[in-house]
Amino acid sequence: MDTIVFDKEIPACCVAASSFPDGVLTAFQTLHAKLDRKEERQHFGISHGLPDGGIYYLAAATELNPGEAETLGLDRFTIQKGTYLGLTIQDYMKDLGEIGRTFHHLLQSPDLDPEGYCLEIYAGKDVQCLIKLKNEDQNG
Repeated sequence: MDTIVFDKEIPACCVAASSFPDGVLTAFQTLHAKLDRKEERQHFGISHGLPDGGIYYLAAATELNPGEAETLGLDRFTIQKGTYLGLTIQDYMKDLGEIGRTFHHLLQSPDLDPEGYCLEIYAGKDVQCLIKLKNEDQNG
């Protein structure tokens, strides 16, 4: 497992999936239809569990200019700075179920931030699966 530290917040434009997993592709298609300069952006999936056992999922991409999400009629999410625990899946399209299995494994961490979320960072054919860890001041 890798430990990744984000030293600053990352503002992102996003679209909520209508359902999970069925609405994820449509959410990304909606997001990409509204964005320009896609090759300059990092692309993310952001999710967390719901009380009913479902999953809330956001298709997201970095905001290039302040206020861009609102201007484009998109939602905005801020990826928190801090420490994340993660694993990279190479060629994730070969087995999409590997993403869920990877998060299931990561979510067993005793240092998991209870207010955190699952974060996917897409890079070509690979995806980095990350969970937010507790901040130093949350540990005690």
